[in-house]
Amino acid sequence: MKKTQFLDAIRNIKKRFVSYLSVILIALLGTSIFLSIGFAGKAIVINGTEAYDSMKFRSIEVVSTMLISEADVSALKELDGILDAEPVWQAGASVGHEEAHEDAAFISLCERISVPQVLEGRLPENEDECAVEIGLAEKLHLKIGDVIDDYSMTDEAGQYLNYHEFVITGLVLHPDHLSTTFEQTPYIIILREAFDLETLQGACMKAEVAAEDDGGGNRFSEAHRKALSAVIDRIETLSLERAPLTLADVKAAAHAQIDAMEQATREDLEQARNDTPPDE
Repeated sequence: MKKTQFLDAIRNIKKRFVSYLSVILIALLGTSIFLSIGFAGKAIVINGTEAYDSMKFRSIEVVSTMLISEADVSALKELDGILDAEPVWQAGASVGHEEAHEDAAFISLCERISVPQVLEGRLPENEDECAVEIGLAEKLHLKIGDVIDDYSMTDEAGQYLNYHEFVITGLVLHPDHLSTTFEQTPYIIILREAFDLETLQGACMKAEVAAEDDGGGNRFSEAHRKALSAVIDRIETLSLERAPLTLADVKAAAHAQIDAMEQATREDLEQARNDTPPDE
């Protein structure tokens, strides 16, 4: 820039100082917004990862229409890339309190994966106790010490609940429902022993899986997604191997139940014949 041009620029700035200052402020504001968005994005990733890690949020959830056996869970644990797997029992319900009703799900408490964060009170320790997600508690005006007994089951899994009354011992956050962008069915958390494990023969509704983290501690990274994709492929291969075994077990259990019912019917008929007096 020539000297005369520089002097003209200085002269114009002095004449229009307010306009010049506005341009500078707009430029600074744009830069600060850009930096804020960048730092905010990183903060969300860091805080989100920390929140999920603190509650040991699952890496993968495995669900089967024929239930998941103890052998299935053990086989999951043996796959490369999987650190742990934990069975989960669950049953849908419509829960009422003070003339209000909400859909919810009774779900077993996990000990190692997807562990709820206690906001008030404590987690259940006895089979007739429960913890309630804070969102459901607010909608139904539930508090610690209240008894959940006004509910009806909304799926077939409800037949496996051993109890009809649960005392609330705590209000919690569950890692499944940290996102508030869409409606999700809240949980009523109970001990696994509150389900009829004997009738289910140890089989569960789903399994939570903790996989090795190749994303450098960042659950939202592309490296993490790729690592999980490889593990999911192994799980799908395992499911193809174990599905026929599970189907065979289901058929065997059904046939055994039918045989037992037929035997009981024959015994009842025989008893009825013995109890019938002979014709004179």
